[in-house]
Amino acid sequence: MNPRILTIILLLVTIATCGGCTDQPAPPEVPLALRQEQDLRGAGASTYTPAAYAAYTAQLATANALWQQEQKRMRWLRDDAAVAIAFRQVLTSGQQLAAKIETSRLAERNHLAQRRQTLQTRLTVLRDLSAALKDRRLASRRLVQVEIKLSEIDRLIAAGQTADARLRIDAAEAELQGVVAVQKPVLERFSDPKLINRWISQANDAIATSRRSGSYLIVVRKVERSLTVYRSGKKTIQYAAGLGSNGLSDKLHAGDKATPEGSYRVERKLPNSKYYRALLIDYPNTADRQNFRDAQRAGILNNRAGIGGLIEIHGGGSLGITDGCVALDNKDMALLYEQIPLGTPVLIIGTTDHDNLISSALKQLQ
Repeated sequence: MNPRILTIILLLVTIATCGGCTDQPAPPEVPLALRQEQDLRGAGASTYTPAAYAAYTAQLATANALWQQEQKRMRWLRDDAAVAIAFRQVLTSGQQLAAKIETSRLAERNHLAQRRQTLQTRLTVLRDLSAALKDRRLASRRLVQVEIKLSEIDRLIAAGQTADARLRIDAAEAELQGVVAVQKPVLERFSDPKLINRWISQANDAIATSRRSGSYLIVVRKVERSLTVYRSGKKTIQYAAGLGSNGLSDKLHAGDKATPEGSYRVERKLPNSKYYRALLIDYPNTADRQNFRDAQRAGILNNRAGIGGLIEIHGGGSLGITDGCVALDNKDMALLYEQIPLGTPVLIIGTTDHDNLISSALKQLQ
């Protein structure tokens, strides 16, 4: 056989056997797409854009299958151009998916930030309400826990750890809702139009009586934490006043630390009270005794409960928290003590303002 022909035959056999002796690397789009998929997975594609990510991975699998199929062919028969086109399409889809992920992540961060701001607003409302009313129940440890969680939420959102931030926000919302739920039954009294109208009517009647008789009148408004003195129906002076630690509630029994509500009279003047000077009022009155008996019959109070007594307007400081009495600063108590005669009517009510501090706060807490 002609040596030249033999050489050609041997060359063709060698090519058929080894596929071209040296295997060419994959098109550059292939490793780029594989790295892209890892990046997208790490960015949370399955969480933020699950449907689009599923379509992307299916497209990648199809391109990868094509590449694997071409790898099995002899080198000169492979369609690398088709593989490159398929993976370029994958890369384009991945870039679009990355943009969607970033949009979704930004939207979630904004949503979490809004929820966090809502929490901060509600927390601030409760804090302000607690400070204004001097009510320790509103300044509970649970609010401190919410504040701690808010700091953690800020850190997690800034770090892009949105899943953990979401869990912290859920916990903070539940904590804050628990505080509101406990206090709401007490606070809602001060946004009840019928009850406020009744208090307004009581105040108007008492002031009208003072006007007709030319006598003194004391009106204590709980929400405003004020004690106002009237003479002949005209306001003469107003003092800041402290209440019981459960002062927003109407007193029902001994030891409840609530400040009573209703119409009373000054029955004794005590020049040497435990808290400077004091005006003792005639709690419990007839209405108080009836309410007490009704509560016992309804099973709200047991038969061993007492109705309580010794409710005073005394000194000691308007910022103080009492066991149910009304407290003034000593300098104000000195003036009131000298001014008010025995038998002076004392009206203790919730408020005479429909748009009072508590009512406004409850609207913000909804």
